[in-house]
Amino acid sequence: MEVEEWADESGTFKIYAKPLTLQESSKLYRLSKNDDLALLAYALIHKALDESGDKMFTMDDKHKLMNSVDVTVLTKIGTWIMGTEDVDSAEKK
Repeated sequence: MEVEEWADESGTFKIYAKPLTLQESSKLYRLSKNDDLALLAYALIHKALDESGDKMFTMDDKHKLMNSVDVTVLTKIGTWIMGTEDVDSAEKK
């Protein structure tokens, strides 16, 4: 997924993710404790990958994701990772 909001002079910012399994989904819901925005932050922490397949975020990034990232951007990426929106729909926004 291209994240235009995080693009810089070197070009677009891309995030990759493997499909979410039921077990991973259950873990994310447990961690979030019924907080929808925390769920989206945990989705990025646990599932967002760079082009090499390495994780982009760690639990150390949770505070920054929750307090410094635009909620619209977090929602767009998180819902894409959670599988509630397909890539084509996300890229059109």
